[in-house]
Amino acid sequence: MRHLSLDFESTASNLQMGYSLLLAGILTFVLIVTANVMLTHKIEIYLAEAEQQADAIIAPDNTAHAEDAARKISAHLTGPWGKLFRALDSTEAPNVALLSLKPDVPNRTLRIYAEARGFSAMLSYYDALLQNGTFDKVVLTEHEIQDKNPLLPVRFNITATWQ
Repeated sequence: MRHLSLDFESTASNLQMGYSLLLAGILTFVLIVTANVMLTHKIEIYLAEAEQQADAIIAPDNTAHAEDAARKISAHLTGPWGKLFRALDSTEAPNVALLSLKPDVPNRTLRIYAEARGFSAMLSYYDALLQNGTFDKVVLTEHEIQDKNPLLPVRFNITATWQ
């Protein structure tokens, strides 16, 4: 077995070396903390400037967009739906079935998709909408005979503007 030699005496050179390493460690720590504080401060300034620029650029646009969207939704919800539905219900159309309605509130138009048993039923429904008084302009925009169906119904579209 090897002999182990432990020297617990401190010499001047060992002591100086220890103090210099301690001083180097303290200086390194101080430099790192100072650099960290400076970088953190610069990042906070940069983020504050970026936030101010984003608020100046984005906030008015988002506000305007939100207000525009709210106006459109409000106009759509407060449209004259009761009046239009009563006008469509009161229109005599025994041989016409309404398939769908597509309103365009800003342009005050209503697109009516319907199906009739024949041309005469389609034209009588068109005339009834003209005579109704609720709609200003009624235009038959499209019609098509459904030849795959043995009854040969006519699908048609009418665009009507309301007052």
